[in-house]
Amino acid sequence: MTFAEKLKEMRTAAGLSQKELARAARMPMRTIQAFEIGRRLPGWLSILKLARGLAGLRGNTLAVFDGCDVRDEIKRRSETPQQKLRRKYRAEKAAIEVPQPEAAPTA
Repeated sequence: MTFAEKLKEMRTAAGLSQKELARAARMPMRTIQAFEIGRRLPGWLSILKLARGLAGLRGNTLAVFDGCDVRDEIKRRSETPQQKLRRKYRAEKAAIEVPQPEAAPTA
């Protein structure tokens, strides 16, 4: 699940509009919109603000984003085309099973 999908899901589950979440998180509404459509990815400070806005300052605020792959998504978007090809090649290479030689029978 991407950060954009998770943010929208959590906002709607909390019964908040984008404007209400922006006010609770103390962020511009356009920033919330950009996060939800995937145009921008948040930094750690923004994630904390959003988590506090969604959690209402109760409990573990970062738990609202459990299962969200923000770090991987940021890393993927910042990769050069050459790095993407290398990552793809390594994943394909790791998926190929190398046959192991059979052990010789002992007498």
